[in-house]
Amino acid sequence: MRTILLAAILCTLGCGGRSIVVQNPPPQSAVSIKVTNSLTQAVNVYVTGTDAEVFLSQVAANSSSSLPVRNITPGTTVKLRAVTQDGSKTYMREGVELRDGYEWRVP
Repeated sequence: MRTILLAAILCTLGCGGRSIVVQNPPPQSAVSIKVTNSLTQAVNVYVTGTDAEVFLSQVAANSSSSLPVRNITPGTTVKLRAVTQDGSKTYMREGVELRDGYEWRVP
């Protein structure tokens, strides 16, 4: 009988009214940059913020594309890099203040 009573008390204490608060981090707004590729082949576009380089997207030859940049705070100074699909040429733009609607023409 003691064992049952002890188990009931422990169960009541263990299953008591604990409150758990779950918070999600505030969403980081994504800004978009417009990349215009004037080359005859596609380019892979990368952005480097405070951490590592991040692949954004591939922009087709002779076309423009609006590329969302996620997880980098707007206003951060970044470096943009475009590499031709065959890897033969690299184009860079340094000191870019990340803001919505920034336009970069390659080359």
